[in-house]
Amino acid sequence: MRLALFDIYDKIFNKRPIIWVMTIICFICAAFIFPISKHDRLNAQEVGQTIGGWERHPSQLTDAQSFKLYNEKARFKPGLYQFRSVNSGHCMTYKAWENFASFKTDECIKNHVFYILPHHEGYTIRRVLTGSSAAYDPEHLRGCTTTGRGNVIGTRHFNILACGVPNNADSWEMAGDPDQIFSIHMVGRGPLFEIRPNNIEGDCISIARNSIDKEAAIISWACNGEAGQRFEIKLIKEIEPLLEAKLLERHGWIKGPDSWQLISPAGGVDMPGGNYNEFETIDDNGKYCALACVQNGISCKGFTWTAAGFDRSKPMCQLKSTLTQPINRGPSSTNDIFSGIVRR
Repeated sequence: MRLALFDIYDKIFNKRPIIWVMTIICFICAAFIFPISKHDRLNAQEVGQTIGGWERHPSQLTDAQSFKLYNEKARFKPGLYQFRSVNSGHCMTYKAWENFASFKTDECIKNHVFYILPHHEGYTIRRVLTGSSAAYDPEHLRGCTTTGRGNVIGTRHFNILACGVPNNADSWEMAGDPDQIFSIHMVGRGPLFEIRPNNIEGDCISIARNSIDKEAAIISWACNGEAGQRFEIKLIKEIEPLLEAKLLERHGWIKGPDSWQLISPAGGVDMPGGNYNEFETIDDNGKYCALACVQNGISCKGFTWTAAGFDRSKPMCQLKSTLTQPINRGPSSTNDIFSGIVRR
């Protein structure tokens, strides 16, 4: 049997080389008649292959893309929070008298709360500004937690002072002087958090002497990992609809049917599949697509927007009910495709 097959092969290809030539011509013609589509090239990219000379870009997201897509500032939704010390079980509070004000620990009751709001360098921790000179403002929180102002030497304490607007800032939405901005870092299990003033490198908000007593002083002290510097941060209530609306919009928050949601579109990122709706949209790098996703409520988990000419002749919006593995489409696609995830 093997000899018979070999004889056939020998007669066809060795004695009739024209068949070889015709076979090669057929393959070349097929390549031109049925070219690999852009969709096929993208699929090749997803599975890490090279098809028809298409060199895929790395599928891994860059650090900048990851930060945009999984924005860490979404960890704390704008709202009222309790800061509970894991050392004593008491909550951080602010007590003001006529000639004296201080941060202390006290029982965790409903009015011992602070607002957390986003800032481009971290967060501001705010309360309604009170006092004879503080007019009621239904749209703004003008009292900022402030670190060590007036402390030239010695232990730095905290106070609630009017939020400052830096000289180079263009509006109230940038409010927060350097000593009024904080970073919040998750540590250990729980989760637990350290709160670090941006203007004092290496310091944390601390319970003085790790005290477990009620009305213990709260100070700024060198971060040392002790329990007196670790807090449970619990959301009590989301921010009221009118409060700091322009600030939240500036930081990428979008007002949904029930609450504010954050979507930070990442350029050059695709999330193939998982669509429950797809429609033509406008050339705005996905801003309207993000708005549509948030306004669709809980059914929309994320979106992908593509520019005209990238995959279709018109800009397209895909709303996702299921999130798939995000893919980096490469530097050449940075302005042609954007994807975002709703941070609830």
